[in-house]
Amino acid sequence: MVLTPADYSFGVLVRQSDFMTTSIAFVNGKGGVGKTTCSMLIAAALHNAGQSISLDDRDPQRSATNAAAIFGIPLGANGNIVIVDTAPTIGQPGTVEAIRTADLVVLVSTPSPLDLATTAATAQRIQAERSGPTRLLFNLVQTNNHYFTDMPETAKEIPFPAFKNHLVRRTAYQDAQLYGWRALRPMFREEVLKVAIEMAELTLSQHQTVRQ
Repeated sequence: MVLTPADYSFGVLVRQSDFMTTSIAFVNGKGGVGKTTCSMLIAAALHNAGQSISLDDRDPQRSATNAAAIFGIPLGANGNIVIVDTAPTIGQPGTVEAIRTADLVVLVSTPSPLDLATTAATAQRIQAERSGPTRLLFNLVQTNNHYFTDMPETAKEIPFPAFKNHLVRRTAYQDAQLYGWRALRPMFREEVLKVAIEMAELTLSQHQTVRQ
């Protein structure tokens, strides 16, 4: 089934009025795991769903800023949902601040043992800096090897729950940063939307708990 804006924008996903400026920070202490690609795909999915989105780009490389122009996503922290793309250096002040203050931290990693080793070290730093929700997102997943089948076990190496959904390694996701969200085939948009919905439901639940 292909999700449409009618399916998720204000029903399955969230109502904008339920947000009091929610920030979602994408983090890892190394490059090459697709952190910026993930942050921009999620931002584009939420933006296309009719949500008020903005991008806070804290990576000095500014790759997310360039992609935001393609996706039509404004810069700054003025959206109801602020996507924070951080530097691939865990000690960078902007990254540390994002870890401390974000409503949700998304720890992006591939299932590769080498990447998971660095991710585990990043997770320790996150634990030292915050008590709020953090989730592991597997990215660049290749479904034809044992890393994929081992993912439920390897996820246990990280002290945070993993999202139920993941993002597969696809050239199309790189192309989307050049040609826009609509350049993605519907089945690929659905894959991203499943992750975006998980994130939105988690942050919505958090806001409802705070209100109670």
